[in-house]
Amino acid sequence: MMKSTAGVNEWRKQLTYQTDIDCKHCGNKLFAWRIEERGKPFCENCVSKAKKDNEEEQQRKWTDEAYQAKAVHRFKGSSLLKDKEVWSYTLDMYKAVDSETSKALEIARQAVLDINEGKTVHVVYSGVAGAGKTTLSMGIAKEVLKHDVNKKCIVIDYQYLLEEKMRSFSDNYLSKSIDKIMNDIYTANLVIIDDIGSETSTAENKKQKASDFTVKTLNSILQARVNKSTIITTNLGGLQIKAAYGERITSRIFAHSTGYAMAFTETADKRLIPIK
Repeated sequence: MMKSTAGVNEWRKQLTYQTDIDCKHCGNKLFAWRIEERGKPFCENCVSKAKKDNEEEQQRKWTDEAYQAKAVHRFKGSSLLKDKEVWSYTLDMYKAVDSETSKALEIARQAVLDINEGKTVHVVYSGVAGAGKTTLSMGIAKEVLKHDVNKKCIVIDYQYLLEEKMRSFSDNYLSKSIDKIMNDIYTANLVIIDDIGSETSTAENKKQKASDFTVKTLNSILQARVNKSTIITTNLGGLQIKAAYGERITSRIFAHSTGYAMAFTETADKRLIPIK
């Protein structure tokens, strides 16, 4: 049972007494413990204020966490991915172990700052497989959401999108879902288009030309996002992108990418050689 106010005051008097010493922060008189071993003199006003501030800070933290969780939930709900492990990726996970990975991480952190300032940024991570391109991309999106939970972010496994789009031609329900996803891709604040080129590559030939369907789909996305922040990852190099998709798409991919384009050529596959 909770003590009454009068009871609490009586209990306090039994344990403490008011001194003639002024609090250096608020000017109120300090209280001292009747048993000195309990601690040093203290200001009830400042202790009460600190407690209130801590409670308010904790409440703000819980509120921020709730908004963050809701933002990530929207992020997941609007995206199209097969690999669910991708949702655990953050910038803090990414290990910079050489000049390439250090540069890639620096680009990611700068992109976060510039996107948060409202600049149009096209980040392009290309080159060798397993260098952590998707980790960096997801990390950027999550950091952007930390700054503004109202931003709409989407990540798309490009090959999976094409597969679902093809299936939707004979499935009316899926067709409506894909139409919504495409509209979201066109309008979102930040979109990650992950692993373009995988749908064109074979073990024997990584310079295979993309199909008309693939080119048309990618072109419509990039045309809509010409002045919107976008992150693109690909295992293809610049010349291979041009060979697969043509000059117009290549130009749109690298628009707004000055200072944000990174081609991995030497970094070891982190999936085969884990970096501790």
